[in-house]
Amino acid sequence: MPLEGDPPALRLLPLLPSGWTVEQRSAASLWLKHVVVQFGWPAKRVTGSMSTRRMRHRRPCWGSWRRMPRRRM
Repeated sequence: MPLEGDPPALRLLPLLPSGWTVEQRSAASLWLKHVVVQFGWPAKRVTGSMSTRRMRHRRPCWGSWRRMPRRRM
């Protein structure tokens, strides 16, 4: 964080399991924000990318993406 002035916005982009419910994703988002604020980042400068609308669409998590078959060139 900068020594003077406002810190930049911190945008959290967690990779969560695709099988998690909206409630689980929301709880994880709130917990992550809480931890970041607890370690000194101003709460007003923490943003997230997980709105309820976006959480309803399941996207593969990193682990499942890695297991996808590779295309041969």
